[in-house]
Amino acid sequence: MIDEEKLSVTNIDEKRIRVVYETYEIDISLEELLTLKCLPEKENSLSYPDRCMLCNYLKEKYQTFVPHPNLIIISNDDIPSSFPSLHICSDQEKKEYRDSPNPKFRNAELALIGIAIVYIISIVRPGSNISFSIWHVLFILLLIVFVVQLFSFKRKDNKTIDGATLYTCDVFIYDKKRTTSRYSVRYYARVWDQTNHLLDQWIQIDQDTYLNGNEGNLYYWEKDGKCIGVDYKQKKKN
Repeated sequence: MIDEEKLSVTNIDEKRIRVVYETYEIDISLEELLTLKCLPEKENSLSYPDRCMLCNYLKEKYQTFVPHPNLIIISNDDIPSSFPSLHICSDQEKKEYRDSPNPKFRNAELALIGIAIVYIISIVRPGSNISFSIWHVLFILLLIVFVVQLFSFKRKDNKTIDGATLYTCDVFIYDKKRTTSRYSVRYYARVWDQTNHLLDQWIQIDQDTYLNGNEGNLYYWEKDGKCIGVDYKQKKKN
C-alpha cells in the first residue's frame, strides 16, 4: 500500500506533475503516466513492484492531480454554454460524421476478420478435407453471429444519431489514455477549447488519433433539451 504521508504530487504546468515518494522523484507528463504499466527506474529508485504500485495509485488518483487549477471542468450538459462555436451540423457535416469509422466497432470487426482467416486456412491447408465438417459449420455460425451483431450495433448507433439534433464545434485534445484487457486495447481522450474549459468525459478514439491526434471536432447529441451523447473525430489531413 502507498503511504500517502510519504507522497508529494505537485503541478509543474498544465501537462506535467512532479512526484516524490520516499527517495524516488520524477517529473512526468500526465499523458505518459496514463500509458505506463510501471514508473521508470531512476537513481535512488524504488523496487519494481513498488514503482508499479505507485504508478497504479497515481492513475487511480489522476483527477486529484489534474487538471491545472485554472481550468474549468465541465459536464456534457455544460457544452452549449462553454463552447460558443457549437452549431447544428449541416447535412454535409452529418454525412462526414456518419461516414467516419467508429472505434467502438473495431474489436468486433477484427474478431470477424480473424475468424474468417482461421476458417479459410482450415479449408485450404494441404491435406485438408474440404467437406463441411462440424468445425466448418461452427466457423460459419460464428461468422454469421459476428456479422449480425456488428450491423445491429451500427444500425442502433445511427438510430441514436437520427433521433437527436446533432451539433459540432472545433476542439483540441487535452490528454489521452489507453486501457488494456486480455483481448483488446482501447484508447480515450479528453478535449478542451484551448483556453479554460475542459470536458470531463473520456471519449473513445481510434489508435491513429491516440498516436497523432491533436485538433478535431466535438459532436454533441441533444434530444428534448438534454445531452444524450458526445463523440470526437480527428480532422482529416489535407
